[in-house]
Amino acid sequence: MAGTEHHIENGTKQGCKPQDVHPEILLAMNTANARTQPDSLTCNLPVVFFTESNSRAGAGQVLSSNAETVQPEIRRHAAPERHIEKGADKQADKSPKDAPVPKEVQKFATEHGMTAKLVDGNYEFHLKANGEDKVICSVDSHLPLKDGLREADAEIARRVHEKEAALHNRYGVDFSSNGETTVVEGTDGKQRVNCREPNLKELAAIEAALKKNNHKAGGADQGAPKFYFLKNEVNGFESSYAITNTDSSGRNAIFIHPSFDWMKATDADGGYRDRTMETAIAHELSHVDRMRDLGLKAPMSEPTPEELARYKRMGWSEIPLANGDKIWAIQGKHGEYYALAATVEGVAWIRVNEHGEPLHSDGTPVKQSEFGNSEDVDKMLKNGSLLLDDDIVKRAKVRPPTNYMPNPEDVLCEAESLFHDGDKRAWLLRLSPKIYEEAKAVDQQRINRENGTAPDGQPLYIRSPNGEIVPNTEENRAIVAKFEADARHGA
Repeated sequence: MAGTEHHIENGTKQGCKPQDVHPEILLAMNTANARTQPDSLTCNLPVVFFTESNSRAGAGQVLSSNAETVQPEIRRHAAPERHIEKGADKQADKSPKDAPVPKEVQKFATEHGMTAKLVDGNYEFHLKANGEDKVICSVDSHLPLKDGLREADAEIARRVHEKEAALHNRYGVDFSSNGETTVVEGTDGKQRVNCREPNLKELAAIEAALKKNNHKAGGADQGAPKFYFLKNEVNGFESSYAITNTDSSGRNAIFIHPSFDWMKATDADGGYRDRTMETAIAHELSHVDRMRDLGLKAPMSEPTPEELARYKRMGWSEIPLANGDKIWAIQGKHGEYYALAATVEGVAWIRVNEHGEPLHSDGTPVKQSEFGNSEDVDKMLKNGSLLLDDDIVKRAKVRPPTNYMPNPEDVLCEAESLFHDGDKRAWLLRLSPKIYEEAKAVDQQRINRENGTAPDGQPLYIRSPNGEIVPNTEENRAIVAKFEADARHGA
């Protein structure tokens, strides 16, 4: 979400090392390990492992107050199958819309990213994406269910392969297949995980994200990733949406986790503040963009001087520690800094001084033992020494656009995922104008990289409010200017 806190395969493993400034409780991070990797939490504290989604939504995170993206319970029970007997009143065929369907049919639909309805004697399989509700195929409820579902499965598979081919031809992306495996670095070492092919809902989300995240006018960005859909949870990645890295072949890759499938498919299916599959994919594509920009083999590498300057404008600073490591800290409105800390109860924010040493709300140093004691943690929560995501958003000098903010790269990826959608772009501008300008500048740099510039250095193309790459004409600039003016005034 989208965003990602763990590295796969060739990601760096780093455990906690003794040092003067409690590295085991500071997670905001050593720049070579900027994501909260499982291994960075394997110290002598019974801490909770965190991934992107529960960092945002509080899934398993005791100290989080943000419940924006908590996964709803999926209802898997339905009314018993209703058999139509031979010679029964034909009116029985005319089932009301949204009538209950058998559990087996519901399960089949869910596995394919769809919903099932019994309409006029047929089990219809609906795909909800791009603001539409389309019937992909249907099964006659009078026929043997096994045969009907087999036919539906074949038709859905045909459509999946057709869409995969279209996306490969348009954007150069590829997808895992049924029976394929990949190696994932979990908390207990490397795991070989079974993969599957995507369903139509997931492909709709990926297509929507690719359309808006693409920077090449009339073409596709170079270095397109491969999408791996994992069938099983990986230790240390529970409830995570997706992560970005390179696969064993060295190709840029986005690894999609099972928890991904509950969200709405595209931005057109939800409000401007809803997190969708599309925005989660857009976040990951922004990580891929940075890897491609800098020729990286993994995200979260040491930032360039240009990036450090950008992150400083976004309100973030690297704080050097006594042992030579560095942590990320976000600046407050009064010049103070906050970093992430792991405690016996979970992860929260704490104020730090210029040396990265954690401080109580009254400015006194925090003892390492306090983070491992539940009573001390509760006390620090009550007296304001430990802070939640919502607290930091309010205190930040430059407001992050979302509550997922473990480091500045992920904050920027969140902003870029919003920038590529009209409604979310307007919301980003109203909410955090400084970060909006940074996201716009990075996006324009990538558009220039893919399309070149005019002899005077001006862009040949720009991004329109609807996410499309359009010629840099006076008319199109005026459209963007009006959009931004309206957004600033809440129009």
